[in-house]
Amino acid sequence: MAARSSRSTDETQPEQPPMQAVRPQQYSGGEGWELGQVAPEDRYRQIDDDGAFVGEAKSSASGGGRWVQVVTKGSPITPDVLRGLAPAEESEGGDA
Repeated sequence: MAARSSRSTDETQPEQPPMQAVRPQQYSGGEGWELGQVAPEDRYRQIDDDGAFVGEAKSSASGGGRWVQVVTKGSPITPDVLRGLAPAEESEGGDA
């Protein structure tokens, strides 16, 4: 029977790189409509039959037409939210 050695050597085991902490996404903490801030209220946007935004973002989805919620109170302002809050571009000959 061959005898086994219970000791391990540093030469046979690869060195493990140190664990690195991954920071979660952090936001600026302020409330407002700037990138990274927290939305102070809900915002809705009216859309046309093609799904394009019409008019300005409003705090309620009142009135006729179809509305989508762009951001919820307390949610972070992301680049997509900023695009949803931006005024609609007027198309040629359109009544925006």
